[in-house]
Amino acid sequence: MAVVYDEIAGFISKKSRVPIKELSAATKIYKSGLISSLSMLDLLCHLENTFAITIRPEELIEDNFEDIGTLASFIENKMKA
Repeated sequence: MAVVYDEIAGFISKKSRVPIKELSAATKIYKSGLISSLSMLDLLCHLENTFAITIRPEELIEDNFEDIGTLASFIENKMKA
């Protein structure tokens, strides 16, 4: 999980300009205002390309993208499938 988590946290840190050390697994991704809806699309494309996965439209639900830890778990499960 560390690799996936680090990739997500690094992306969010870069987009939001919030130091990575201030982010945690519980950091809300969209609701916190750290990234915009456009940045969220960038994140999705980045994750699909980086981890060679496809995120289907029906998977774009808050349960999968609420916080960094949840998203990392979701991506890891996609990689196992």
